[in-house]
Amino acid sequence: MRALKCGSLFMLFACFAIAGCSGSTSTVPPGRVPNASPTRCPAANYSCIEHVVIIIQENRSLNNLFMGFPGAATSRSGMAGSVVVPLKSRTLERSIGDISHCFEDAQVAYDGGKMDGFDQEHAESFPIANCPSLDNHGRPIGTSGVHSPYVYVPNDAPNYVNEAGPYWKMALQYVLADHYFPTDFGPSFTAHQYLVAGTTDIAKDLAIVDYPGWRNHQGGMNLAAGTSWSCNSAARLTTATLDPQRVISYATGPFPCFTQYRTIADSLDARGVSWQYYTPTTSSPLCPGCQSGDYIWSPFSSIRSIRFGPDWANVITPQTNVLDVAAKGQLKAVTWVVPDGTYSDHSGPYVTNEGPSWVSAVVNAIGTGPQWSSTAVIVLWDDWGGFYDPETPPQMDFRGLGIRTPLIIISPFAQRHKVSKTQYEPGSILKFLETVFKLRPVGGSCPARPANGYGYTDCRANNLGGFDFRQMPRAFTPFKSTYGPSKFTNAKSSSVPPDNE
Repeated sequence: MRALKCGSLFMLFACFAIAGCSGSTSTVPPGRVPNASPTRCPAANYSCIEHVVIIIQENRSLNNLFMGFPGAATSRSGMAGSVVVPLKSRTLERSIGDISHCFEDAQVAYDGGKMDGFDQEHAESFPIANCPSLDNHGRPIGTSGVHSPYVYVPNDAPNYVNEAGPYWKMALQYVLADHYFPTDFGPSFTAHQYLVAGTTDIAKDLAIVDYPGWRNHQGGMNLAAGTSWSCNSAARLTTATLDPQRVISYATGPFPCFTQYRTIADSLDARGVSWQYYTPTTSSPLCPGCQSGDYIWSPFSSIRSIRFGPDWANVITPQTNVLDVAAKGQLKAVTWVVPDGTYSDHSGPYVTNEGPSWVSAVVNAIGTGPQWSSTAVIVLWDDWGGFYDPETPPQMDFRGLGIRTPLIIISPFAQRHKVSKTQYEPGSILKFLETVFKLRPVGGSCPARPANGYGYTDCRANNLGGFDFRQMPRAFTPFKSTYGPSKFTNAKSSSVPPDNE
């Protein structure tokens, strides 16, 4: 372990800087200061990384959170058909309402690559959710228009403390990937499956799409309200499937307790690499049958071998435990972290500005903890949430790629203020884990000629970059945000899932 030591002069300066910040709250745990006096990693390669933390946020396009970021491909206006719509500033807590983000809505927004159909995405009304979007009488809810999708979150420059400011500060100090795309066009259920498996294929040219539910009278899928989306789901739940023509067949897929594909946990376990998944508790009137880690969060609750095997002990709740674990230097080799619904960056029913503070609290606990010198932190958003983005996603296969979302890479070996133009997808994160920990690919092996149209995506994906392992590891400077870590550690779980799609 390459420990970072704090010199007394640096400690005094750091404490001065933190205490002297007016109008903001430091998210540094009490008594901790940034690490300093680093030592060079002799390996000068990916083996310098011994811990990877993947912080998952919800439902924002890159343009929504990083509009105008230096070096990033963003736009101050969008197209709604042939009409130019100037983007309006809207804070996280002023969300007008949720926007449906079913696969069908993404296809409408994508519009064959023209990226001009965001105004035609359906509106959403929590907790009612259907794919396609209908109300509880089976009638179309209506489109979102230009009021909800064509907005961006202000960055609070030059302080970068409020709203999207902490995310901007992270990207300014480390690496922002502005060509990261989800694997498919769909919402969170499949997005999280891709983050751990790199696929949702249950057969050749047949993938799971949208989320589990049951067929409604209109031929779509109802949200499975009142039950988990997991191996503990109600017996009548099924999934929808997607074919190579991008035709969705509702209620034709299997019960959401999958055995059809492997996950990165199989590769980690085979190599003896430790891992944990921190997830909120969602047992509530919205989900009375849920157990810890159920519903959408974690995706491992839908993998039979994990849900009913010894690995289920690696699924930890509540997610706030990660703050103490990171501060004590007890992180496992691989860690996933999911937010509570009230600080998930989700629009619509949640309407808080707590998401950036939550992410700052986790990053600061890692950065000021004893494992910083050997850690890479990946901050990502699972799907676009309906928000406008101008970048046409490359089409790798019938599943997607989906509409662009942000990804930030934070590490003592990350380059400073680097905007990466490399095309990434969730399979890139899996490939990064495979490189760092010398794992076999999720599917067991990579074909000599990887096919673009089927199966696991870690083989085709570009590995995460933006590192300079020859550089002196960078000392960590804590990020300031609106709320400190006690906001989250002292609060009871809302029992609201981070997303209802």
